[in-house]
Amino acid sequence: MADVFYETLVPDPAFALWYGQRGSIHCGEGTKIKILSANYGRTDGDICPGGNTAARTCRSKTALNRVKWNCNGYRICHLYASNHFFGNPCVNISKYLEVKYRCEKNRMVTAVSIVGVSIIVVHSIVEDIDRGISV
Repeated sequence: MADVFYETLVPDPAFALWYGQRGSIHCGEGTKIKILSANYGRTDGDICPGGNTAARTCRSKTALNRVKWNCNGYRICHLYASNHFFGNPCVNISKYLEVKYRCEKNRMVTAVSIVGVSIIVVHSIVEDIDRGISV
């Protein structure tokens, strides 16, 4: 299957990759990715139709944390919908990776230092990596 590239102005875009498909999320300059939700498996028969779509409660237990680890805090991340990376939560069911995300602006931090009678204001962009991993 062809690679899929996502960059959008939609507030909280979502997309799905079929099993075996690769895709990328790109956020604009000065922004970073924040993953809102992710599932590898099948919860809807209409998303990525084809093959056995009978299951509606198929969810990988690792998908959200793995996608957050791979993408949160970066401008660009690459994803691959595969059993190898996410496990096989439902045998003999056609699976897809569904991701919802947003591009957030990098935060500006202001630090003020007083030297003698002069005030120095330093502005810097915070490039922290908030992986958002829950245990």
